[in-house]
Amino acid sequence: MKEKNEIRRRSYGLDVVRVVALLLIIMVHSFLNSGYNHANVEGIKMFVLLFIRNICFSGVLLFMILTGYLKSTKKVDKGHYKSIFRILLIYLIISIITLLYRKFVVNETESLYNLIIGIFNFTTIPYGWYVEMYIGLFLLIPFLNILYNNIPTKKQKILLLIILFIISSLFPTISHLDIANHSLNIFPDWWSFLYPILLYFVGAFIREYQIHLNKAINFCITILVLFLSTFSLYFYLHGNSLSTLSNPEYSSFPIIISIMIFLLLYNVKTYSKFIFTITSFISSVSFGAYLFSYCFDRIFYQSIPIVFNTNTYFIASFLITPLIFFSSIVASHLINILISFFSKLFNYFYNVRKDIIKNKTPY
Repeated sequence: MKEKNEIRRRSYGLDVVRVVALLLIIMVHSFLNSGYNHANVEGIKMFVLLFIRNICFSGVLLFMILTGYLKSTKKVDKGHYKSIFRILLIYLIISIITLLYRKFVVNETESLYNLIIGIFNFTTIPYGWYVEMYIGLFLLIPFLNILYNNIPTKKQKILLLIILFIISSLFPTISHLDIANHSLNIFPDWWSFLYPILLYFVGAFIREYQIHLNKAINFCITILVLFLSTFSLYFYLHGNSLSTLSNPEYSSFPIIISIMIFLLLYNVKTYSKFIFTITSFISSVSFGAYLFSYCFDRIFYQSIPIVFNTNTYFIASFLITPLIFFSSIVASHLINILISFFSKLFNYFYNVRKDIIKNKTPY
């Protein structure tokens, strides 16, 4: 019983990571939808918003680390590859709902044909790029595990992580800098899109060695890195807008911040059954909620339009974000109920048919 309770408490931390990641993603989209990205970076309030934004950019990266943590033992077998069908089914259902919303509710000029094709090229839900990335990562997972598990020593695994960080994050970050109208494109940045594999291996490494940092020290390091990130961006962009930045998700600071937040949360414990139940529930619908958040972004940000300034952002966005968060959770839960119902119905008729064939007597 004690062992089961310990497993239960440890899994709670992973649920917390999912919940926090979902909330951060919805918050970072608030910057996109409120006009913040096109506002000039200047003043203390913009500095504070930039600080919050830098926290939020770790949301999608947390999901990548979590994938490595949870999938690092998967092998090349049917069980692993069959598990993607539920993810694709959820994506397909929510894509169709989004298509109907975009075409017949908000009456977009985009043709129905393009929206249908967009389901398969992951543009009907603009946030579907993560699904596109995840499919490729999912197919590679058993082979990534073979590679990782055959690295003989901890030092060599650390070296792998360092090299991946340098070529997928550090070099591209430096290469995208432009100081005094001079580009610093002096390092190879061709490997920038390897950052999901870097984070996958980070998750696998944390699981294998159960990395534990003192919570106070971890928190202080995270805040320090956030301030360094915010100061550097603030002075680099001062007087310009965030829209001048490109590919911030793989830059060095968000990668480091996401790792620190994961380490802060993944092994937290709770002894409250209520908190555990709520967290587990939100965690179980987080994928669908992420996809549904696009529709609710459109609904709430169009219903409550924001003419951006720092005062209205603090009020309106922190009001809208919880609405989108809870609406997306409810919608995702309804989809899960629908899938569960039809799955049970299919299994029932399938078993009935098997029984009829089995018991049927020949003439």
